[in-house]
Amino acid sequence: MPSLTELKRKGYALQRTASLGAAITLVSGVGKFVAHFECATKCAEVLGNSGLDDIGDGVFEVIPRFKIATEDLSAALTKLNRRFSVALVDYICDKNGGRFVALCRLNPTISSEPITPTPSTNLDDY
Repeated sequence: MPSLTELKRKGYALQRTASLGAAITLVSGVGKFVAHFECATKCAEVLGNSGLDDIGDGVFEVIPRFKIATEDLSAALTKLNRRFSVALVDYICDKNGGRFVALCRLNPTISSEPITPTPSTNLDDY
């Protein structure tokens, strides 16, 4: 019988496949968006540990999960999107069964080029 971690990893792989290659995958839930495993730890790096919890048994199985409330999603996406590409994914049921589909993919907003400060026009600065 497969462990909880193996089952969650299979679902996570399906979510990541639907994410169009984004660095972070957020899956739609009731009143929240959820990230698992590596995506959850990336979210915690940027947003802090307040939404991070472990849904494994805490000893043998560690399954990080990060929850973002729907009302906080806009602010969270703004922060996440500065460093990572983010995909919003939902689970749909149709005549072929259930599957994950991408709602949208947001590319990082910060370019890798360094930002040069504009020179001051105040003569006292020189």
